[in-house]
Amino acid sequence: MKILFTSEAVVENCNGLYHKTSFQPFINRYKYFGDVIFCSYVKTVDKSKQSVLNTDGLTFIFLEKEIQPLKLYSIKQRNKLKLEKAIQDVDIIVSHLPSPIGIEAVKLAKKYNKPYFIGVVGCAWDAYWNHGIKGKLVAIPYYISMRKIVKESPFVFYVTQKFLQERYPSDGTTIGCSNVEITEQNPTVLDNRILKILNSNPNRINIITVAAVNVRYKGQEYVIRAIAKLNKTNGRKYHYFLVGGGNNSFLMNLAKSLKVIDYVHFVGPLPHEQIYDFLDTMDLYIQPSRQEGLPRAVIEAMSRALPVFGSKTAGIPELLLNECVFDNCSVKQIMDLMSKIDNNKMIHYAKRNFSEAMKYQKSILDARRYNFYNSILKHYNLSKDDNNRQ
Repeated sequence: MKILFTSEAVVENCNGLYHKTSFQPFINRYKYFGDVIFCSYVKTVDKSKQSVLNTDGLTFIFLEKEIQPLKLYSIKQRNKLKLEKAIQDVDIIVSHLPSPIGIEAVKLAKKYNKPYFIGVVGCAWDAYWNHGIKGKLVAIPYYISMRKIVKESPFVFYVTQKFLQERYPSDGTTIGCSNVEITEQNPTVLDNRILKILNSNPNRINIITVAAVNVRYKGQEYVIRAIAKLNKTNGRKYHYFLVGGGNNSFLMNLAKSLKVIDYVHFVGPLPHEQIYDFLDTMDLYIQPSRQEGLPRAVIEAMSRALPVFGSKTAGIPELLLNECVFDNCSVKQIMDLMSKIDNNKMIHYAKRNFSEAMKYQKSILDARRYNFYNSILKHYNLSKDDNNRQ
């Protein structure tokens, strides 16, 4: 059996090896159906800080980015032909939305009467509205198109428990199941966190956000603005560590203009296997995004018993206590939360977050996913051992 997996992801090709840290778990899951054909974009790089993808049982189909206005139509047609050929040669399709690739794949799956299911991993409105004038022009039609496709899909998984379900309801069989894969929780993680809180310098707070630094809607600027004010008026000094790739010139210039460049540390991207170790050195995690699905980084921080603050965006409030959530773009509320945190609160949040993260352990979520996958196979009368084309 073959499954076509479509995504807007950009895979990095470095010396003939393909890198994309966040997509290895998806590929591993979809191998439940058989061989995986991964359809996305690719760019060649001299060096990658992402993990190498395991390509066993995996085939790539790379489309062209539709970014040249004069060539937009021809590129779109070439992509459609390539996608159409792939869909005719597989048994089932899974499309991650929002994604123009995913929307086209679903339309073609219906055209050729191919089994398919959908993963709602973000919000089309948020994804496009936060990308300038061009994004705002396409936000409404993509939002409407995604709502229609999700509503009609016979099977849909959501990465949230409530937010995306409410924006993109489906008449089919659905499941709320996070993308995140947390390994089995070790109680020593919480013990070590409490010791760190009790023994840390009370006058220095190390804050971390894991997100691309060239994407404005990730919101790191609001944390920089908050610490610029706090470091002038509060007895503490707040250091902000930004882990993530991309051009950091906007945030760098902002930190310089606010005279906090010595307190803002651009770490760059880290391989996923190094993220946990780095989280263990921090005091507080913050997710100030204006757009998200259910952020992996928040759950991973919670699994390391880190206190976490987050914005009222998408699935973030589903993960945190109400008192740890702030309004989008609110520098004042970020300041209030950070200035009022003390050891007692940090220990309370550490215990609560560590316990909450247990719900996202790989073994628990995999059991739910595979029940869902089996329902899909049964509905379409497919067998994992069946290699016959439909």
